[in-house]
Amino acid sequence: MSRFAGLIADRHPTGQVTALQYISPKPNSLFHAKLALGRTGYLGSANFTGPGLGEHVEAGVPLDEVDVARVWWLMGVLIDADLLRPTAL
Repeated sequence: MSRFAGLIADRHPTGQVTALQYISPKPNSLFHAKLALGRTGYLGSANFTGPGLGEHVEAGVPLDEVDVARVWWLMGVLIDADLLRPTAL
């Protein structure tokens, strides 16, 4: 995922791309959500790969501007709880 975020950063007009790493609170704990945000966004379970977006059955929703603000609030809560940390691209 970090490699994918790096590719996006290389193509983003301002390079403002952040990848967050999940910090498991206990062994075998998973966080499977994928998130892409700008002014609008996408939140779902699909990996950003050909099979993930085209072959697998995944759940996801498009996000309007108001939803993006709510997701950033949630990301802040998870970062404050040390469940997500920014990672190098």
